[in-house]
Amino acid sequence: MICYFFLGLRRGELVALKWKNIDIVNGVVSITSSMEKVTGKGLVLSTPKTKSSYRKIVCNKTLIDEIKEYYFEVKSVFPKTNELFEFGKTKNISFATLDRRLKKYLSIAGTPKITMHGFRHSHATLLNELTSDLKAISARLGHDDISTTLKIYVHSNVKTQENLAQLIENELQKERQYDDFGIFISELEKYLLGGLESDKFSLDEIHMITDIYQYVISQKEKSTCIQ
Repeated sequence: MICYFFLGLRRGELVALKWKNIDIVNGVVSITSSMEKVTGKGLVLSTPKTKSSYRKIVCNKTLIDEIKEYYFEVKSVFPKTNELFEFGKTKNISFATLDRRLKKYLSIAGTPKITMHGFRHSHATLLNELTSDLKAISARLGHDDISTTLKIYVHSNVKTQENLAQLIENELQKERQYDDFGIFISELEKYLLGGLESDKFSLDEIHMITDIYQYVISQKEKSTCIQ
């Protein structure tokens, strides 16, 4: 559910999300489709509801790290991941299944009841507390105009969209500064992730690349601790 909260997606957009829509190297999620419930047919993959719904959402670091961890789990079983749904693998999950999982995890966490749309609303509220740039918030949510965002989610206006992801991350942890070695490790991390995204390696090769990636990450953490 962390993915749902920090991206502020509509339920249909979340269920329609495929791994090819997630750039794990640069931490960007592209919304290009949505699931729509059609009488007699169930969930049908369709285009987003409006032109503004087509968008790219920059992930904060904590979120993309969580997505990477799950990606490695999926990649270790399915070498070719691009056409897999992030939720449901070869077949998308239903809204009912999504709701059942939410109910289960809320019970385990002992948190108050919240609907799936409540996560989207909470995301908008968080952004409103972090910035007064209503235009950026509206673009991130995929609204046609600012008035929709203002009326439904927030109560203030008028400050920048590229900064939203970093603003969220800054609330979770302090920015880390890397020396030249840290920068090299970061670039190596991106290269390894890019290789995994290509879907051209065998399962054994994927496991080896994943092991190398985990080692690189451990060295990155060590370099941070030394500072």
